[in-house]
Amino acid sequence: MGPGFVRVKDPSTGACILAAGVMADPVASVEKIVKIGLKIKEAVDTVRQNEEVCLEIRKSVLRYSTMLSQLQQRGVMNNSSVMSGALEDLAETLERALKLVTGSRPARRRAKSAVLSRRVTCPSSCAG
Repeated sequence: MGPGFVRVKDPSTGACILAAGVMADPVASVEKIVKIGLKIKEAVDTVRQNEEVCLEIRKSVLRYSTMLSQLQQRGVMNNSSVMSGALEDLAETLERALKLVTGSRPARRRAKSAVLSRRVTCPSSCAG
């Protein structure tokens, strides 16, 4: 038997039935609904903001890929120790970004705290 219900005898059949008991406080119910609604609005706003940031990240990654392909075709990166270190750093950064936008488990755990700390997480819809 759930809260707010009581057992009563049905006068027409004599059977024991559940009936609404004490009425819930409408003011408390409205407050609860408003709080939930505001949390949903905040979550939607966060998703929209994160999607915009993800699209910016996507644009940058495409630029990097194009630029690096052209440099590689021209032979600029052959045996360059300066370029090698920078490229390794970029590859590590992009690996972390890939895990984040594709929704790896560690990234999903971080996503809960990211909303509170206002860090950016990306919805899976912008992973491609």
